[in-house]
Amino acid sequence: MFRYRVNATYGFYTPVTVRGFNAYGGGLGTDGRVDPGSVATLTVAGEYSLTRHLVLALDIGFQAINATRFSGTTGVGVSGDQAIVGRGYGNLLTVAPALEYNFNQHVGFIAGPWFSLRGRNASEFFGVVEALYLYI
Repeated sequence: MFRYRVNATYGFYTPVTVRGFNAYGGGLGTDGRVDPGSVATLTVAGEYSLTRHLVLALDIGFQAINATRFSGTTGVGVSGDQAIVGRGYGNLLTVAPALEYNFNQHVGFIAGPWFSLRGRNASEFFGVVEALYLYI
């Protein structure tokens, strides 16, 4: 049996005041306001049952991240150059193949790698995801 799902989300964030070194960048003397970019995500996933207990799964995700806007004084970075606050537009394509084992109709285990295929202004990554789930 083959099952699939599609999930789309859109997130937007409130502006924040920043000073000095912060999560958005900055440096000595940074003082201003950051308007984080919105994020749109689309995930397409499918599962194929090999047996009653064993399932192959695949999630493919795409994320588009709008640019961060900054107004204020950027300050000076550790190297003495003008500090950078925020980031430009970015996107990221990820894949997560997995193997799922269902012990019974209430308990199962799923595990597999999750990694980026390509992106712009986004960090590449590789990780392993595992989950034990219970349906009650």
